[in-house]
Amino acid sequence: MHRPRHSEVIVKVKLAALLLCLSRLLIPVAVAMSITAVLSGEVRYSKIALAIGASAAVLAVLQWIFASGGKCPLCAMPVLSRKGCSKHRNARCVAGSHRFPVAFGVLFKGHFRCPYCNEPTLLELKATSRRS
Repeated sequence: MHRPRHSEVIVKVKLAALLLCLSRLLIPVAVAMSITAVLSGEVRYSKIALAIGASAAVLAVLQWIFASGGKCPLCAMPVLSRKGCSKHRNARCVAGSHRFPVAFGVLFKGHFRCPYCNEPTLLELKATSRRS
């Protein structure tokens, strides 16, 4: 199992995974609130729906920023970014996204499998060998 060399990579991957899940959860909430606003005619619900949608957009931008720094230690591809590169033939896909299995693995298991090289990565620092 591969391990990152720098702690910044671990922090960026964890933050990007959390922000990805939060932004994807806020989108259906914003849609439900806007439907509620249309059906009830309340201006207050539409303001809440707009605020939730805007916060989902802000979280998506922050996720994009953090995801660019969280790279696979083997292939050096950002695992939580949307790239036009080919995915591995055995890469898992959840809800039409190759990023969700990575995000769920990071948040709940502490390791993930890269969708590009399909190699497992443990979110612990790699032990550095020092020569004396």
